[in-house]
This record gives sequence, structure tokens and C-alpha cells, in this order.
Amino acid sequence: MKKILSLGILVLLLTACMQSAPKANHPESSEKTPNEDITLHQNQISTNLLIKGQDNLEDLIILMTKEKYAISIKDSLKVVEQVNDGRTTFATYKFTHHSTDYFGIYIAWRENNKWYQINSSEDVRLKTDPGDIAFIIGKASIPIHPNQTQPYYVQFGYINNENITRVTLEYADRTLSTIEIGKGQDLYMDAYTDGHKDIKKVTMLDQNGNILMQREWKRNTPNN
Repeated sequence: MKKILSLGILVLLLTACMQSAPKANHPESSEKTPNEDITLHQNQISTNLLIKGQDNLEDLIILMTKEKYAISIKDSLKVVEQVNDGRTTFATYKFTHHSTDYFGIYIAWRENNKWYQINSSEDVRLKTDPGDIAFIIGKASIPIHPNQTQPYYVQFGYINNENITRVTLEYADRTLSTIEIGKGQDLYMDAYTDGHKDIKKVTMLDQNGNILMQREWKRNTPNN
């Protein structure tokens, strides 16, 4: 996975993030977020609560969804990939609720053998496209270090077409990230913790270099 670099725009404290957590933002104007889906509604009361540190990442995600949506995903949760940057961990995960598939990104802090939430974002996984991309940006306070903040900028998404073997992400600063997709892999991410990264283009290709899906941004307006 790519080097983890930075971001420093949007300033959100953990409490604010949990009250109105950044959604997975899709290029399409008809984007659908978890709170708009009839099977997954955010619990406005419990999201104001700090989530207690857990012994492992899976338990922390399960507790988060219980507090945030008042549901249990214990039987369907699968953490797909983890990328560590010091004590900060980025993790992609997926779960099923009421026969609807979801994917998400979790940002956690690990210290003294405990995992603590920094932020998370979940969205519905649509079956109609070869793949898709979402992002989450911000800066949140670290639960056990309230005077310390952690910035983050993450591109993440899912893959439905098994012929996709590579995802390239082109940024406005002309840097390029290339993610090799393994057999059976259906989630991906590109995570940064220092340095702002504006996405310009995302391309999904097969092993012969054929483009199977592409999204492009011009002045923050995506073009399919």
C-alpha cells in the first residue's frame, strides 16, 4: 500500500465528527449515504457518546455500529485490509444488514494494547458498477489525548468486476498511486496523514490495461 502522507484542511473534533460524521462522498450527484438507506439509520443520541477503547479492532467496529446505528454486525463483519502509520490504523471493512451490503473505512488509534476510534464512514455497496470510490477527510482529536489531533485523507472504494487488477489514483499535485488488486480482493484504499491530496482521476484497469471504470474531477466536479 502507498505511503501514508497528509492533509490539513477540514478541522473536526471527535465529538463533532461523531455527531455528524463525514459521509462516503461519491462523484455522482445521486450519491446514496447510509443514513438515506431504509435499512440503516443513525442513532442521533448514542453518536454523542465516546466509544470505549477495545482490545481489538473488530470489537471496536462492532461497538461503533451498535452505538451509531443500534445494530449488530458481529456475524457479518469482515476487516479486509489494515494500513498502519505509527499508532494510527486505517482499515477497510464490509458487513451485511437486512440483505444490504455495506463497505466502510475505519480510522483508529492504538495505545497500551487498546484500540480507540478516530473516525469512520460507511456506505451502501451498489452492484451495478464495476467499482466505485468514496473519500473521507478531516482532523479529529485522539480520545485519550484530547489536546492532540490526527488529520486524515482517505480514498477508498469497492470492486465488483473480478477482472479489475489495478487501480490508479492521480492527484492534483501530479503524484500517482497504483494499487495492485489481488485475486478475490473487493475493497481498496489510499490513506494519508500529512499533506493535502486533491484527487483528480481514478482509473480501474484489467491485466491488459483496458479501462473498466474511470472517474475524473475538474474543479471538484466529477465526470464519468
